[in-house]
Amino acid sequence: MTRADGRALPRVFLRLSGTQQRLTRFGTTDEAGRFEFKDLPADSFMLSAEKKGYVDLEYGQIRPFEDGRPIRLAEGETLEKVDIKLPRTSAIMGRVTDENDEPIQWAGVEVWRVEFFAGRRRLMPVSGETTLPTNDLGRYRSYGLPPGQYLLSARASGYAPTYFPGTLNLAEALLVPVGWSQDVPNIDFSLIRTRTVHVSGMALDASGQPLQGRIQLSPSNPAGISTVEPLFTASVQRDATFDFANVAPGDYLLQAIGNRPNQSPAGDRPEGEFASRYLSVGGKGVGGFTVQTSKGSTVSGRIVIDGDVSGLRYQDVTLVASSIDFDRSPMTLGLLASTRPRADWTFELVGLTGLRVLRFLTAPIGWSIKAIHLNGVDITDTPVTFGTKDQSLTDVEIVVTNRAAEVSGSVTDERGRPITDYAVIVFSTDQERWSRESRFLKYTRPSQDGSFVVRGLPPAAYFVAAVDWVQGNEWQDPTFLQPLTARATRISLSDGQKASVSPKLIAR
Repeated sequence: MTRADGRALPRVFLRLSGTQQRLTRFGTTDEAGRFEFKDLPADSFMLSAEKKGYVDLEYGQIRPFEDGRPIRLAEGETLEKVDIKLPRTSAIMGRVTDENDEPIQWAGVEVWRVEFFAGRRRLMPVSGETTLPTNDLGRYRSYGLPPGQYLLSARASGYAPTYFPGTLNLAEALLVPVGWSQDVPNIDFSLIRTRTVHVSGMALDASGQPLQGRIQLSPSNPAGISTVEPLFTASVQRDATFDFANVAPGDYLLQAIGNRPNQSPAGDRPEGEFASRYLSVGGKGVGGFTVQTSKGSTVSGRIVIDGDVSGLRYQDVTLVASSIDFDRSPMTLGLLASTRPRADWTFELVGLTGLRVLRFLTAPIGWSIKAIHLNGVDITDTPVTFGTKDQSLTDVEIVVTNRAAEVSGSVTDERGRPITDYAVIVFSTDQERWSRESRFLKYTRPSQDGSFVVRGLPPAAYFVAAVDWVQGNEWQDPTFLQPLTARATRISLSDGQKASVSPKLIAR
């Protein structure tokens, strides 16, 4: 383990995770930057490294926010020179002033990373000390940043939350590009003094009692960048009232989220009660309204196994109702309902709201969802709206299989030379299937020998694109996929087919 300049890095925390046997080991590098994991079974492993002041990376990760590469280990095999270079983190520095260019002390500066997530570009929270108060000179320094595109905002008493370079409108904010180990100076902006208002009301649960939970308010920007974390969060008082102060006029999304019930002994995790609504906030604020949460809907049914039943244990499967629209359901994966099937393979998901599809949260490698039936109708890839008791579903049949199609191979450059650093995207030739949680859209990185495999593909015609690099979840963005179709390899897969391809590298 070394720094970017090749010098050894001691005391780096390491995590080694198996993908098939779910084995996890932890370790730390010695003073010479060396490490060793012994007595490992044959498996495919992911190795991550982290140390304060340096960018967290996985083995094989070269660019920011791309996935690492799996390390395949055969029975009795010893692998050496599994090396990772950790670059130091970056920082953004600047000054926050008022309308007279005077420094504002104790202004809170927030830094957000822009990433494609859940169907749109969103502002994602980042690790490290990214929210700091300004000093007496109005200066701030947000550090611990990996490279990427960032948006900055600041707020202070008497001023509206303002986005860099000095706007109240999220759509008009400018992004700050940050490279590897780079300190970006002079990101200065002035806060805007404007009349702020209150947004207040009452929050009730499904039984009409004061909601036990929280209310959050976020800018509403469906056509552009949206936030993951709320701009404002408030608690519900004992008399069911809530109040947001210092809100600038504009369009907002209000969400009420009830406390999540405890996990059941069977491993079920229901969702808390939920409600959402859009608000247009004018110069006089908004008040006197009531938001009432719903207990949500329930989905119950049975899992049917198509394949070798001995290769799958019910304890190894977790189901989740993945959200298609996070405006109408909780954003955080940890707040979504999940369940493990019972020993008889029956299941129940409780408390669902919004537009959802049923998917695996966890399952052994090689197993995938083949079909989902409701009263004889295939709803495998059809999002379903939930939220009320009347929208609950029973007798849902989920067919799972270890006989799905797969694509494997290796990649060469334009001269026919094999390469080992790339990403592979397998996606349907039907653009209607380029959606969040689509079974017809898969992504992987190669192992250390340069080979790749993509499993769990339904029968269909596909593009196979090998790209030199992919950042974050942009491979799910239709605007990213469209240009790849002209240079991708086309293939048709039948049920259970195992195909081999050798796509040419597409340089971005």
